Amino acid sequence: MQNSLTAKRERDSWFDNIKGFLMICVVIGHLIGTCISKYPTMNFLYHYIYSFHMPAFAIVSGYFMKRRVENKDYASVINKTLVPYLFAQVFVYLIGFVVPNSNKSLSLGIFSGDGEFSFFFPLYQLWYFAAVMFAFVFCVAVKADKKPLRAFVLSLIISVASGAFSYVQLFKLSKSMAFLPFFVIGFICTSDFMNNVKKRKILIIPSVLIIGASALCLWMLRHEESPIAIFSLISRLQNFAFGIPFEYAILVWLGFIFGSTLISFSIFVISPRKKTPLAILGRRSNYIFVLHAFVVAVVRNWHIEKQILFELDSPLAKVLFLVFCVGICYLLASKPITTIFRPLIEPNFDVRKIKEYLNIE
Repeated sequence: MQNSLTAKRERDSWFDNIKGFLMICVVIGHLIGTCISKYPTMNFLYHYIYSFHMPAFAIVSGYFMKRRVENKDYASVINKTLVPYLFAQVFVYLIGFVVPNSNKSLSLGIFSGDGEFSFFFPLYQLWYFAAVMFAFVFCVAVKADKKPLRAFVLSLIISVASGAFSYVQLFKLSKSMAFLPFFVIGFICTSDFMNNVKKRKILIIPSVLIIGASALCLWMLRHEESPIAIFSLISRLQNFAFGIPFEYAILVWLGFIFGSTLISFSIFVISPRKKTPLAILGRRSNYIFVLHAFVVAVVRNWHIEKQILFELDSPLAKVLFLVFCVGICYLLASKPITTIFRPLIEPNFDVRKIKEYLNIE
């Protein structure tokens, strides 16, 4: 019995390493955003990160969503997504009272359209919680339909439709719709397929070539005003960055989905299989994801990134700033921080006990 419990609790270090690396990308992307106009190198790094980091996260989330959908474990989704979202929404909102000008620093609207705080409008990075919940509902329907290919095509149509109409701020629905194909890709991936991605060493060379080729393409565009709105899937197709006809904008939109999926799986292939320091970040990724908003607000408000990069205008300064970003990740994943913020990120609340509280049989 003890061995079975140990096996059940054992985590897959491969996925933890992937999540840890992606979380570092999230933090770097948010912290260097104000510096890309001056430094072509940072501009390249920023846009390359945005070309894959959230799609890859969505694919991983979709893959782990499968077990909960198959077991009809809706309660755990509420526990791990909705409940933390409600707590984190309040936390990010309170940043506005702690850090001066954080509303401007985080580039977010603290209030809803009527000037009042609302849980219906995710703040800053918290749109991802809403996207996970939206994708979960869609994947429940996919499981009932039992037609994965049709579901994927439908998710592509929904994604394109999100760019064809006005942006919907409610629960950041437009962004949830736009990223839906990535969740569905992860959801329809079988365990055998993922094991092949994980174990087939023959895929390493093609994966490195894909990563290198995509990086080279963006490096060649580092001096241009890159279409970050495309990588974030928030650009409206009728106002597309390249000023191209609507039908071609749709092809670019679909091309991004295909390309970022290819890069994501290439990163999966070359990720370490054994436990590494990245696994610590992967296991505690929710803490970094929520809490780094405070760090971003502080860094941007006091222009810390500019003090490092602009005053120490050298390659060393850029390296030091990236080291600083990685250090922030490990700080937010440290035991003292996770202990303090566990009630916020992993609140001791189980919706399955609501029946007991209400005496419902």
